[in-house]
Amino acid sequence: MIPISTFSTIMRKNIITVIPPNPFNPKELFKNISNLRDGSDRLVKNFQSKFPKIYRELLELKETSSIFEVVAIILELEEKSLESLLKQSFGVYGKRWHKDRYECER
Repeated sequence: MIPISTFSTIMRKNIITVIPPNPFNPKELFKNISNLRDGSDRLVKNFQSKFPKIYRELLELKETSSIFEVVAIILELEEKSLESLLKQSFGVYGKRWHKDRYECER
């Protein structure tokens, strides 16, 4: 691994200190959303009343579940995985978009 000081010298950029994100825990998903700011608890209540099946399924997740599983549940995909999200995105954007996006990131 390259030391940060070496990396910043190579990149000739200033180092910005970033607050690390909290680890994702699906068991605390609704609690975290409720605590975002005043009134955020209404988001959870509205979601629970409008999407009770999805809400119950999200409550049953294990602590080891990934963010991709959460998104797949919300989108009501049969398979709850990153792969199913990628397959779904091909249907929305098409293979050309993914090919262009991949080449731009390389």
